[in-house]
Amino acid sequence: ATLSEAQQLLGRRVLRKQAGGEGEAAAEWDEAKEKAKDEALRQSILAVVKDMQAQSLEVPFVAMYRKEHCGPLLSLREADCPNLARPEDLYDLYEGGFSFPERSIMSLRARRWDLLWKVHALAAEWLSYYKRAKKRLETYAKVQFAAQEAGKEE
Repeated sequence: ATLSEAQQLLGRRVLRKQAGGEGEAAAEWDEAKEKAKDEALRQSILAVVKDMQAQSLEVPFVAMYRKEHCGPLLSLREADCPNLARPEDLYDLYEGGFSFPERSIMSLRARRWDLLWKVHALAAEWLSYYKRAKKRLETYAKVQFAAQEAGKEE
């Protein structure tokens, strides 16, 4: 089994720590963590784009039912966090005929999925550029083939 880059750097960090070089090891460890985060982000973007383009899934569906593919793309704004019920709120609800356990969620969370929408827009834009470039290459090949055929006839 091959070790990931982060695991290799962690092994080097342990060896340096035993040798007494902690400053460099901490910097390498931070760098390895950043690389691992970047790689996780790349993999999640790739999985989400595949879901959206190959399976024709929409952003809300991917966000709700393909969460394992989204990874760090599923980030909510701080303002979107739900309010928790306080004991005095629960008592008011109890008097009104409702009962909820303590620390219940009082309001629905707004689901915006800003990063997923941005990935969706950029993937659509890139796909249009890709199709346009592919079409141009096909046209160029046809023109080149026609020019070669015209040269052979003379």
